[in-house]
This record gives sequence, structure tokens and C-alpha cells, in this order.
Amino acid sequence: MIPLFAFLIIWVVLLGVFGVITLLTLSQVLRHGLPASSTYLVTFFFLVVVSTVVVASVLFVSQVDWSTSVALLPSGIGGWLPGTVEIPL
Repeated sequence: MIPLFAFLIIWVVLLGVFGVITLLTLSQVLRHGLPASSTYLVTFFFLVVVSTVVVASVLFVSQVDWSTSVALLPSGIGGWLPGTVEIPL
């Protein structure tokens, strides 16, 4: 049994990595992009989409009960795989 809270920690770490990559991307677009209004428009659209996805996922994550646990392999799966022995838990 894996606590569901572990997946929340993994999600937060990956969100941090995504944030760093996003900042690097924005700095490269603004520094080396063409000095036109379309560059700023695309950058603004990118930030709106990223913000919408992050806010939507935070709203979804806030509704989850993180105190439960998850079994990645159900106890009855041993009979389905060849060469495995059913081990009662």
C-alpha cells in the first residue's frame, strides 16, 4: 500500500521542475525572439494557458482525500500472471 500523499509530493516536485523550465523558456523567447508584438502576444497566450492548467489541477488536487492509501497491484492479481503464486495478505 502506497500512501496517496506520496503522489502529491511527486506532483509538487514535478510542478517545480515545470516552473523552472517555463521560466527558462520565457526568458529565451523574450531575449532571442523577434522584437514584434506577436512575440509578446504568444508569450501572453502561453502564460494564460499554463496558468489555467496549473490552477485547474490545483483545484482538482485540493478535493482529494490525501490520507488514503493505494494498492498498485490488487491482491488477486497473482492468479492472472503466469508463474506467480497467490500470496494471501
